[in-house]
Amino acid sequence: MIQFSEAQPLIEALEGNEFAFVPTMGNLHLGHLSLIRTAKGLDIPVVCSILVNKLQFGANEDFDSYPRTLSADLDALKELDCDYVFTPNNDLYHDIDELKCAPELSQILCGKSRPIFFDGIITILNWFFNTLKPHHVFMGEKDFQQLFIVKNFVTKRHPDITIHGVPTVREPSGLAMSSRNNLLSEDLRSHAAKFYQMLKESVDLFPDTPIPQIQKQFKSMILVAGFEYDYFEIFDKLDITNCNPTSKPIVAASAVTLEGVRLIDNIIVDF
Repeated sequence: MIQFSEAQPLIEALEGNEFAFVPTMGNLHLGHLSLIRTAKGLDIPVVCSILVNKLQFGANEDFDSYPRTLSADLDALKELDCDYVFTPNNDLYHDIDELKCAPELSQILCGKSRPIFFDGIITILNWFFNTLKPHHVFMGEKDFQQLFIVKNFVTKRHPDITIHGVPTVREPSGLAMSSRNNLLSEDLRSHAAKFYQMLKESVDLFPDTPIPQIQKQFKSMILVAGFEYDYFEIFDKLDITNCNPTSKPIVAASAVTLEGVRLIDNIIVDF
């Protein structure tokens, strides 16, 4: 495994060959490592980037407290035989083109409470895509709205790139793996698993129960359990703007906060 902090030497090492790209913000867990393993299945070089992207954090969000564990991350990637690791420094922000997402996609769901979040993601990914020119990009389905927005963006701006969604990896309790889980105490982490259980109970009510009623019941359960509620939506898997689907495939997605730690999760129902 070779680590690069500048793009040009990495580009030269790739020699124009087809490769897979896994963008991350570090603090790697088994979910991230699943992306690497899946990418390795293509039998082409794999590049993993590690950058805590400041552009996607709004005021009073957790940029400063976001866990940074570069040494452990490099050890984990080396063990998986990741080919290249790209750890760019903040100089890249000096000449980056800041982009805006389509508001009909970015200002709903998570975007309601994080209005610049997806703009920051698209901006940094556009820089990576223009600079490195990957052929395949692997991203997790846990961030379903992000995955949908990136697929939409790539179709329009980078049609030569294939985006691969990889299923969510969960802790034994059912809690979706996330770097932010490390900000929870052991007791809170155990309590946080109730989020997924309540999400499962709610999605099982569809389509027999009207969506507004499901939302009302979910919000009540979340608040009683001591979480702060952000949103819960059931939407068409193929069109996240359709929050009144009548049939599957659908996605039930939610965001909540537990003791200051934001948690997101979703359940995809194809059948």
